Amino acid sequence: AKNHGQLMALVDALADLTGMEHDWRDKTLALLVESAVERQQAIASDHPIVDEFWDAVEFMGLAALDHARSKDGIIALNLNQVMAQAQKAGQAMPTLLELKRHLKDARSRPFIEIKTVRSELPGFETVKCWIFKAPKEDRL
Repeated sequence: AKNHGQLMALVDALADLTGMEHDWRDKTLALLVESAVERQQAIASDHPIVDEFWDAVEFMGLAALDHARSKDGIIALNLNQVMAQAQKAGQAMPTLLELKRHLKDARSRPFIEIKTVRSELPGFETVKCWIFKAPKEDRL
C-alpha cells in the first residue's frame, strides 16, 4: 500500500494547497483506502486455476490423496493420481499443463518441491509428488 499511501498524502497536501472541499477530500481518501484493500487482496489470493485445483482436492478428500508420511505441515500429492481421481469423481479439473504452470506460485498452500516420497497410502510404495506447505487448519 506504499503507492496508495503516497497518493493519500498527495491528496491531503493538494487539499490544503487548493482549498479542496473536505467532502471531496474525504471521499477521495476513502476510495484510495478501498483501492488499496482490493489490491492487497488480489495480490494475496491464488490464481483461479489453483483455487479450482484445491477445491477439487478438498471435495475428493485430502486424506485419500496425501502421500505424506509425516503430517508435520506438508501435503504430498501425485498430480496424475489427483487427475485420475477427479475424473472418477466427475470433478472439473484444470489441465496438467495449467496446474504445473500455476501450482508453483500457490499462496494458500505454498509449493515446496517435487520429490519422490514413501507413501502413507495403502497400495503405494514410493511416489513422485508435489510437496506443499499445509495451511495451519490442515496440520495435524
